[in-house]
Amino acid sequence: ANEIVHIHGMWEQIQYWAGRISRKTHHPYVISPHGMIAPWCMKKSNWAKRLYLSLFLEKNINGASAIHYVSNIERELTARTGTGGATIVEPTGLKLAEFRQLPTPGLFRAARPAIGDRQMVLSLGRLNAKKGLDLLIAAFAQANFQNTVLVLAGPDEGGYKAVLESLLSQHNLQDRGLFTGMAYGAQRIAAMVDAQLFALT
Repeated sequence: ANEIVHIHGMWEQIQYWAGRISRKTHHPYVISPHGMIAPWCMKKSNWAKRLYLSLFLEKNINGASAIHYVSNIERELTARTGTGGATIVEPTGLKLAEFRQLPTPGLFRAARPAIGDRQMVLSLGRLNAKKGLDLLIAAFAQANFQNTVLVLAGPDEGGYKAVLESLLSQHNLQDRGLFTGMAYGAQRIAAMVDAQLFALT
């Protein structure tokens, strides 16, 4: 059977070695950068990323059978960084079977007593400056929803949770903002079942 290596992400050593070993063993491979070489991400540690890209990643990119983007916007943004190669645009897949039988309402909040009987505004994703959570907190404060909690479900990246905690404090939302950590598998679906509003900024 034909084997294809699918590499997710760009900046960790394991991704570099996956590409290098694939070339050495003549296995075709596809890279999904997940926005990591778009201009916004390249501004972070720009000189170091440019150097690493030049010394190591360009060989991976040029040797790939294709670069996979989830949208035309991601492809267009990444093109500005000067990276080339064949491209595929294919949205991230969704397993509809996961949603055919939804979790019983109340499971997510029952495991998190701090929510209580309050309504939930749910953000589901990484705690990262790129995600616009500062805007979400400001909007939540301005909306002045009554008896409502803002649930931020996702892993902390680079200590950004501390920034968000400070923003909640500035808006007097300390008791109305809840960090739950990463929601896996059925947990994330249970979170959506229990939420009154899903927010993607």
